[in-house]
Amino acid sequence: MNLKGRCWKYATAIVVIFILLNPETTHFALFLDAVCLDVFIMLLEVQILAVIGAVFSNYIKPFQACLKLIYLRHAQAFSWVNLTKLPRTPALVAPSQSTVMYMLVFSAAIDILLNMPR
Repeated sequence: MNLKGRCWKYATAIVVIFILLNPETTHFALFLDAVCLDVFIMLLEVQILAVIGAVFSNYIKPFQACLKLIYLRHAQAFSWVNLTKLPRTPALVAPSQSTVMYMLVFSAAIDILLNMPR
């Protein structure tokens, strides 16, 4: 018994019947019946991925490049050029292991204090 195939078959039939009830969408219903519902959903996913890619390349990438320029302008010690020229720089800017451990203990203590019942 293929329950998934049967569900898709019934879902396709129901969607096509609902679309056929509207006379303006009869051609769309015939197209949907011809390509099946799962292929139609795959085509919608491709369209959504294309829109997300366009939004990412047109809006998010320029904003990220702007933030990178601001960061490199104000934090010169973290740039790759300075790290390769001055090998001591990572020791100055990177926290030591003990500092990381203190921060972990402090964050756990803050969590306990904030979650205390009143």
